[in-house]
Amino acid sequence: MVRGDSDRYYVGARKGQTMSVKITSEEDNAVFQIYLPGEEKALHGAGDGDDATNWSGELPADAEYVIVVGGTRGNATYKLKVSIE
Repeated sequence: MVRGDSDRYYVGARKGQTMSVKITSEEDNAVFQIYLPGEEKALHGAGDGDDATNWSGELPADAEYVIVVGGTRGNATYKLKVSIE
C-alpha cells in the first residue's frame, strides 16, 4: 500500500458472531479500523487512533462491516487475516 492511501475490505456478518482480525506487516507499519456501514461508527478498540493490529469481539448487528487498512509510516506491505465464527 502506498503511503497516504487506504484499502477497504467489506465483510458480511451477523449479530452475535465473533470476528477476529489480525494484520501483520514487514515493517510493523500497517493498522486497521473496523466500521459499521457508512464508516461513521467504529467498533470499540478498532477505531481512529487505536492503531489496531489485532482485534476480536462479538458483533453488535447484522451488517456489512468495513475494515479500513492504513499505514502508519511509509509504504506498507501487509497480510490481513479475518475470521468469523
